[in-house]
Amino acid sequence: SARPLPGVNRIYAPGEIEQETRATRLVEGIDLPQPVWESICEVAAEMGVEIPTL
Repeated sequence: SARPLPGVNRIYAPGEIEQETRATRLVEGIDLPQPVWESICEVAAEMGVEIPTL
């Protein structure tokens, strides 16, 4: 097995970082800039979709 270089805590296999990111986002959600959230809310209102309270 490969050893990490000094100052490197871990070696990742391909796709492993993405799996960790997905798991974190499933628990913590995804941060959206306010203008993006407002656009989503506008489209939802136009389509008659209720936005849950956050």
